[in-house]
Amino acid sequence: MKFVLKSLVLDLRQGQETLTFAGISYFWGQMGAGKSSIAKLIDYCLGGTIQLSSALQAEFVGATLTVELERSVLSIERQRDASNAFASWTVDGEVHSVVIPARTAAGEVIAQTDIETLSDLIFWLSGIQPPRVRKSKLKAESKMIRLSFRDLFWYCYLDQDDIDSSFFHLEEDAEFYLRLKSRDVIRYVIGYHDERVADLEAELDQLRANRTARAAAINSLTKTLEDVGAGSELQIAEREASLKLALSRADEDIRTLREVTKFQQTDHALDLIARRTARLGGLINRINETTRELAEVRERHIRHRNEIEMLGLKFRRSSAARAILGGVEFVDCPRCLQHLPERSRLCCDVCGQEDRMELADPAEQGAIERDIVARRADLEDAIRAIDRNLERLRRRQDALLASKAGLETKRNLTAEEADSAFLSTVLLKERERAALQAELDSLGWLLRLPNLLREQREAHAQIVAMEQVIREALKEARTAAEADRTSLEHLGTYFLDALVQSG
Repeated sequence: MKFVLKSLVLDLRQGQETLTFAGISYFWGQMGAGKSSIAKLIDYCLGGTIQLSSALQAEFVGATLTVELERSVLSIERQRDASNAFASWTVDGEVHSVVIPARTAAGEVIAQTDIETLSDLIFWLSGIQPPRVRKSKLKAESKMIRLSFRDLFWYCYLDQDDIDSSFFHLEEDAEFYLRLKSRDVIRYVIGYHDERVADLEAELDQLRANRTARAAAINSLTKTLEDVGAGSELQIAEREASLKLALSRADEDIRTLREVTKFQQTDHALDLIARRTARLGGLINRINETTRELAEVRERHIRHRNEIEMLGLKFRRSSAARAILGGVEFVDCPRCLQHLPERSRLCCDVCGQEDRMELADPAEQGAIERDIVARRADLEDAIRAIDRNLERLRRRQDALLASKAGLETKRNLTAEEADSAFLSTVLLKERERAALQAELDSLGWLLRLPNLLREQREAHAQIVAMEQVIREALKEARTAAEADRTSLEHLGTYFLDALVQSG
């Protein structure tokens, strides 16, 4: 990476001071003259924080650092205590400038470049993709974050107080996040972090985010279908077919009634309403009976679950007691403290009965514990399934009660009308047809939900499969990257050469 310091301009209350850098710049002065402040001000322009000396406290206004990168010369101006910097550069004769966050990202600042901070701009003008590392070193699902330029830059300045011990920030007393970031930088420098790994990790992160969004959409659509009482596309289609058949029959009944003369004897509307009300009453009674039976089954499951939990507790207590007392050799009676008589080797020292105490095998005990957990989980699933069925039955019962109430209202209205049997029957059929048509129309939008749910599930399955492929590719890429010791061997050669030259 090409990074050459060109100049540092200090804006002071009394004027400006310009420091020009060469290939090698040497600063000499008495203690407290400000030599270390030069390096600290360079770091400040690159996004760091700074503790100003007493002299700079009174005079410092801002600083401008100019560096030469691979693609351009970059000028970075940062005012005192500012969280943003003003950056300007020239590419192909065109001057560009932007106000950019010095450290904390706040969204893309240059369109279609993915540049969010000053560090991103430096990497971009250097023709390098910012390296990405996991935010958490313990969780594989942790999101990827960018390694800052300053995470690499701290190895370019050795603090004279800690030059021999704190260069890598890996000692035990170093701050925890510094140790982790230092490890990321070292892995990047020696080649354990390459672009293929970074690209695969970024792609895996994107797939994870998409999978989470798809799962949330699936849950939302499933809950919506349950709330409206439609479990699947098949159930909705069956309901639509039954409505169309009922609508066709209603049309046929109306045509038949209109063809007969008004003097022909027909069933009065009150009789039809009474029969339908009776049918609804029977359905409601059957739902009540089913609800009662499900409630009894639910109570049995709850009692069974509680019994399993109590037996598990007793089993653990018994196992603990056997583990504690199994190795105790009683000499005196624990109750009356008298000396115990001689017993057979196969008998209990205390009670004299056949000794059946055998310490449980840890593997067998673990299997029993797992069986208890599995059985309790099965009962919990069964209870939840019953709760869902009870909720569906409740909604169905509410719908039937509403329909029954509507029929009773119609019966009252019909009884008040003085229509003939013919007219009352036709009116009733017309009302029934209108109700069927309204329900059929309402199913139109509901039919789209199962289709959308199926599409979301298919997309979710594809993402899961793609995640597996990416994970395998990432595993291979990491293995290949960590097997390449070229950079590590180069660094070893350079380090030995530096030791030899320095004597």
